[in-house]
Amino acid sequence: MTTNRCDVRLAGPVVWVALAGCPADQGTTGPATATETGVAMSDAMTTAGPASSGLTTGDPASATDGTSVGTTATTEMSSATTMAATGSTLATSDAMTASSGDTTAGSTGETTSASGDTNMPASCGDGDLDPGEACDDGNRIDSDECTAACTLAACGDGSIHEGVEACDDGGESALCDDDCTPAECLDGLVNAAAGEQCDDGTETAACDADCTAALCGDATVNAAAGEACDDGDADETDACISDCAAAACGDGHVQAGVEECDDGNQVGGDGCEVNCKKALASRLVFVTSSTYYGDITNTMHGVLAADMRCQLLAKNAGLPGTFLAWLADDETGDPASRFVKSDVPYVLLDGKKIANNWADLTDGLLLNPIRVTEKGGQPAYEFPEICGSGQVVWSNVQVNGKAAENTFDCNNWSSTSAALNTAWGNAQAKNGTWTSCGAGLGHCGEKRALYCFQQ
Repeated sequence: MTTNRCDVRLAGPVVWVALAGCPADQGTTGPATATETGVAMSDAMTTAGPASSGLTTGDPASATDGTSVGTTATTEMSSATTMAATGSTLATSDAMTASSGDTTAGSTGETTSASGDTNMPASCGDGDLDPGEACDDGNRIDSDECTAACTLAACGDGSIHEGVEACDDGGESALCDDDCTPAECLDGLVNAAAGEQCDDGTETAACDADCTAALCGDATVNAAAGEACDDGDADETDACISDCAAAACGDGHVQAGVEECDDGNQVGGDGCEVNCKKALASRLVFVTSSTYYGDITNTMHGVLAADMRCQLLAKNAGLPGTFLAWLADDETGDPASRFVKSDVPYVLLDGKKIANNWADLTDGLLLNPIRVTEKGGQPAYEFPEICGSGQVVWSNVQVNGKAAENTFDCNNWSSTSAALNTAWGNAQAKNGTWTSCGAGLGHCGEKRALYCFQQ
């Protein structure tokens, strides 16, 4: 390759090299290869020649000229060498600048990482613990003991520490508690981001099981707070009143469809009876127009089945209130334990009084016999062979309203067996036989009527 001595190019950024005797505009604006730089330097030295040789053979110039030329060449070579060194220094500096991307990196001793983190030590990840590093395990993995930033793994750093943390969102979130465990109601940690108002780890008087503050009326029953119910409303007429207590007779609130009145007590004679029924001027009594076998019905047995029969007949006849059967067994009880003990008269549908009150009803003597049906007429049946001539009814009740001493209840009013005896009453009697005219004289396979009393 032929190289002009006036064209000396150095590797690295643009460097102009001007030698004595060369035109001022001659040089290069592009980086030269190492080979070209070496050739240029060699050529310059050849052209100048040794400083001590004087003129070359055949050169018509004088010794002075030779000395001058040699001196000039030496000067030029020295200049070129100096500029080459300067160019190398600049190239090296520019290379460092380009590598770091920051001209201030050389002065701070730090470089910008691939992630752009200027605070991370340049040597993080080399396995050596350098100044500014809390740890350095020789890798750039965030899930182990030492993070990619050479800091010790810790809950809240935003990286999940494998085998130690279940989650890490860099703080409390809807899915992760601030202790790096999954956000769950009743885990004992209040997580506002997950919508928790409280979290006692279980239902408490202050915190519901759904991690909301316990409050009557929030539609969440909290037994620890003393709530029996919580229907989420302030309706005082339903089964759950506004203080989250179950509706009950005597609570001062009339339960719709259940109570007729509720004066806040269970004292009779004050206008509202102990069963929260309105005080009546009188209570109606009738004997059923229909008769039944000892099992009362084929689908529902016992005293409750007899109650159902009384209520149905009363309803069909347009009679108000609740009616119960004058009947006893050893499962449901007897009138003395089930009935409202009225302080007003018991009357028939024809207006005749049979007793002035409960005490008068159970003293063994009626004012008039109970022989008017729910329809207001006389019963169409008569059984002269039992208790004399009259209408016989199922009873098993003594005159005091209690169950008969000997059980004659057709196996709790569930049997029609002729082998089972029972106790009856006479609907035409005013003395004690109205309820107990015979015991063990009849059997459960016969059909008899019922007494029904308004409550």
